Amino acid sequence: MKFKILKKQIRKLKSTAKKKGKKTCFLISNTSKKFNKPFYLTPLRESKKSLYFGAVVFGNKIAEEIAKEVDGKVNYVYTDVEKKIRNKNDYILTNIDRCVRENIHKSIVKIYKSNDITVNSVESLVNDYFSNDTRGVSGKKILIIGVGNIGSKIALRLVETGANISLFRRNKLKLKTIKNALNLIKPLLTKASCKMVDVKNINLINYDVIIGCSNSEFRISNKRINFSKKQLIIDVGKGVFGEKIVNSLKKINKLILRVDIETMLSSYIDSTIDTESFFKNIFSKKYKNFNLIKKGILGEKGDIVVDNIEKPKEIIGVCNNDGTLMNINNKKINYYKSLIIKYGKK
Repeated sequence: MKFKILKKQIRKLKSTAKKKGKKTCFLISNTSKKFNKPFYLTPLRESKKSLYFGAVVFGNKIAEEIAKEVDGKVNYVYTDVEKKIRNKNDYILTNIDRCVRENIHKSIVKIYKSNDITVNSVESLVNDYFSNDTRGVSGKKILIIGVGNIGSKIALRLVETGANISLFRRNKLKLKTIKNALNLIKPLLTKASCKMVDVKNINLINYDVIIGCSNSEFRISNKRINFSKKQLIIDVGKGVFGEKIVNSLKKINKLILRVDIETMLSSYIDSTIDTESFFKNIFSKKYKNFNLIKKGILGEKGDIVVDNIEKPKEIIGVCNNDGTLMNINNKKINYYKSLIIKYGKK
């Protein structure tokens, strides 16, 4: 009876996908958040190529059981490779990815990183918010509360676009290491930088964007809780902003935005279905006077890169021997096309 709803959802997934001519996918992910149940199901979603839903699990055993239950009933099983669960016994590794792989024998296993999907979604949201600004995100002051895996990745993405990033984390030693690493990794010519801030020196109204990535409530003195209507407030960590901050935002009719990952997740699933064929098709085809190679292959000098090895319609370029393409004009392209037409049919 434990999987009654899961089984019902799978039947619905398969039935709807069949009507629409789409692939079926099931995602198994994990989270560091604590819940009083072994797993919960995510909503049924639709991308251009598939229908999908999934389960968020809290341990190896339940991951194994769910994997066995869905195996062969969906086209693809996506497993979250990010390890977020600390087992009661630190010597026992909670490895959802391995548990899923060992118990899937019929469906195709693919991976994803839910944290990275979240980071992509946040980056897109921030950029869209400033889409009408001539400088975009560049020059904006952004406060990131909670600088772990997600917070650090968001900081790097946004500092690369020219935003000045203020980082807050309770563990100052780890924060200093992360801050130094981010400033070292960012592009050499990027003037914007990341800096540490102490809660005593934070005035919330001074930031264009505030992003909460912590797993716990952010606490700050009342006198520093002030906002303007122009600010963008994003809650990634769920519950970062407590009652005082929420009430302060209500007074000026300012919403706290939650991150909707559906668009990015759907795009990722579709792209992995597209790239699946890369290793299944031939990489090159030899003719008497030339070689054709597919996109994504480092060819030898003179190899012709085409859109489709078997039925080429477009020439992407002609290889040098250093990974680059030759600088050729239309006349030369037409010459290579004539070669393909002349010899390709033989």
